[in-house]
Amino acid sequence: SKVSFPKALKINDKILYNLKIDKIEYRIIVFEYIDGENLFSLKHIPDDKELQEISKQIKYIHDIDIKPEFIYDSWAICNFVEEYNKKEKFLPKEYRNEIKCIYNKYKKINMNDLKHAFVHGDVMNTNVMKDNNNKLWIIDIAVSNYLRRIVDLAVTAANLCTIEENKEETYKRISILLKEYTVDTNLTSKEKENFKLFFDVTNAMYILQSCYQKYIGNISEENNYWFTKGCTGLKFSDDTSFNKIFKSL
Repeated sequence: SKVSFPKALKINDKILYNLKIDKIEYRIIVFEYIDGENLFSLKHIPDDKELQEISKQIKYIHDIDIKPEFIYDSWAICNFVEEYNKKEKFLPKEYRNEIKCIYNKYKKINMNDLKHAFVHGDVMNTNVMKDNNNKLWIIDIAVSNYLRRIVDLAVTAANLCTIEENKEETYKRISILLKEYTVDTNLTSKEKENFKLFFDVTNAMYILQSCYQKYIGNISEENNYWFTKGCTGLKFSDDTSFNKIFKSL
């Protein structure tokens, strides 16, 4: 694979290692050490060339021929309907109608109309590392699944392309992401048609989960970051800007 994943290390000729501590069994994979930090910790916004590299990495991930058993992740946008049904009561009043509208639209999508692939699901600043040689690494594939491939593009657009208080720069960066991805891979008409909705679902999930986390006592800086990121994304989202990007591809 061309993906810049840290290499899994073998222990007794096996990658998967079983460890028992206090009668609890753990299944562990040890990866090579990357001398660097993730983009969130670095407070680093990837530049245009880095966005292009991340887009290439997403494409390489989608080329991996594997269909793993489904793993549930409460923050994954593929689980938005289930999470909304459990947590919509924690949403601020000013976002309830907008997110309910997104929820209703998302429920109506025929997911079989969208091209599927092996998807990371969380290519964002917490899961992209930059080492001391400025190489980018994709980490944390623990909840990767066989899903709609635009999941990765929508999540990355919402997280790594959205720039607070700068809508024009945000769409310029989304354009860079998508143009690099489509250099030798075409997005289907259904993917283009539904991309904005997946972008909106990503931002709605940020708001939904961060509000729930606040309700149970998590008032961390990171949780506030996700709430702000979601609010910014929904504020910037509009059909005209996305249509302009897709016409240019």
